[in-house]
Amino acid sequence: MDVDKRWTSMNWETGELITDPDQLRSLNSGKTMWAPFVGTAYFSDWAVEDASFLRLQTLTLGYTLPEKLTEKVNLTKVRFYVTGSNLFCLTKYSGYDPEVDTRRTYAGGPSLTPGVDYSAYPKSIGIVAGLNLVFGVRSAVKASAPVVTPSEVREVVKEVVKEKVVEKVVEKVVEKKVEVPVSTLKGIYEDDLYFVIGKADLRPEEAFKLGRIAQILEDNPDAKIVVTGYADSGTGSSATNKALSAERAENVVNLLKKAGISASRISYSGTGSDKDASQSPASNRVAVCVVK
Repeated sequence: MDVDKRWTSMNWETGELITDPDQLRSLNSGKTMWAPFVGTAYFSDWAVEDASFLRLQTLTLGYTLPEKLTEKVNLTKVRFYVTGSNLFCLTKYSGYDPEVDTRRTYAGGPSLTPGVDYSAYPKSIGIVAGLNLVFGVRSAVKASAPVVTPSEVREVVKEVVKEKVVEKVVEKVVEKKVEVPVSTLKGIYEDDLYFVIGKADLRPEEAFKLGRIAQILEDNPDAKIVVTGYADSGTGSSATNKALSAERAENVVNLLKKAGISASRISYSGTGSDKDASQSPASNRVAVCVVK
């Protein structure tokens, strides 16, 4: 919209309002748009334009450092990022911003009018750079480490409850007497099972403890178990940790079922929170098992 072609009754050099017809005729020679000073705003079709546009509203670029680097400085996660807003807008609209719906307020009228541009201030370009640091000691077992399978749990249970353990040492079979005390559950037995970071997979070294829990349940048919899953708050979001803690508890339940423990004797839940916020993140990737 070319403002030089707008009709005016103001002498912009002196600031005076012109009322003389001859002066107005001379001042507005060649003007094609009529815009007098009036008390009421009028809409005209000469001001209608195509305001189609394509805008890049938000763009974020980030990079997370490899674990092998962050572990050296006792950090769980290091991420650099930069975010830009309103980076560009493609349009043939002649005004400042095609995405407008404003006009001046008048008595009894609205201040927001869809499709009306009353010289709205354009959107500014914004650039934000940031750094995310997550402190804590990572588990010594990587997420890619081997995990406990149901067959391994069954084997551990068998090894715990039978009187002899057969060990293979350099292609020779050696029998070793193992003293397995008879379980006499009095009160409550509690044990913690730890998991791989960000997953519901037990650490391999936890298989023996799970086998011990299964033995106690097998030797005490009236006993029941409650499994409560946790997740360290420094690793994932609240929603992610809620789902992960429940999945960890459910994984323990499934392993116990495969070891021969009836589902009617098992109850479980996931808290989605730390077991103890004062402890390390690895200590909160846990499922607490209570037999009573």
